[in-house]
Amino acid sequence: MAATTRDQLVDIVTDALGCEPATVTDAATMATLGADSVDVIEIVMRAEDECAVTITDQEAEGLSTFGDLVAIVERKRVPA
Repeated sequence: MAATTRDQLVDIVTDALGCEPATVTDAATMATLGADSVDVIEIVMRAEDECAVTITDQEAEGLSTFGDLVAIVERKRVPA
């Protein structure tokens, strides 16, 4: 069974930040997950690579929660 976009992004975030998957909720801010600005850039770059999307600098700067990231990637992702 193929992983959902959310599952892929949870894997990216937990790998980058070393946090528990249960803490990665839509309402969780990147800061509360332990991300600094460099971590957010890494997460965005990995999301772009692994989900085959392009996230603009403006969109990346507007990310405040994990749910924001999921929404951007899902909106841009081309269905398989």
